[in-house]
Amino acid sequence: MPYFSYNAFCLGILIFSAISLSIFIYVWLCKIWKIKIIEFSIFFNPFFSLFKKEINGIMYQLGWLPLGAYIKPLGMLKKDLGSIPKKELPFSFLNKSRTKQLLLHLIPYLVWLFVLLLSLCTLKGPGNILQTTAEMLNYILLAIKTMFGFSAANEFMMSTNNILTDKNIISFASTLFILIFFVLTLLSKILSIYDEGNINSLIRLSGYIVGV
Repeated sequence: MPYFSYNAFCLGILIFSAISLSIFIYVWLCKIWKIKIIEFSIFFNPFFSLFKKEINGIMYQLGWLPLGAYIKPLGMLKKDLGSIPKKELPFSFLNKSRTKQLLLHLIPYLVWLFVLLLSLCTLKGPGNILQTTAEMLNYILLAIKTMFGFSAANEFMMSTNNILTDKNIISFASTLFILIFFVLTLLSKILSIYDEGNINSLIRLSGYIVGV
């Protein structure tokens, strides 16, 4: 029984590269726009952290749940503004323009969208991106039906074999992963409209990159 999967390794490298790129762009923009970062966490840390230390005003943490990383700028929430010293207000997130705030929020989505487009191009070429996207969304719907016992198991297996025939399994897996991420993100945003205290747990569990 093999203990090493080349495809799984390549998929892991692809996801790790996307996460690293997202973090790099986020930190780089914060530095350019003079936004102070107060917390940086590698991996998520529900309940406890493996390592936690404050250095130069930034709380560095090492979590135990390897689903991404988390960066928190100063004054990201309105309720935090009252506790920020006046001399540091110019370096807070909410003190910047709406355009800059929106761009920082969108960084993870833009990075994953870029990776998604690359994966779709690898699967069927740049001229069939919409067709491939529709196929993958239908595939996700079949997977959901199969999970909840709607007698779609055979159709799901046939669809899997058809998609993987002469296709790059890495591109297929990354495309599936990112589309599920976008679907869960949409559901989480819809839930947050009705519940302001929602912590976007669906996003975190799907590998959310930078906390927003």
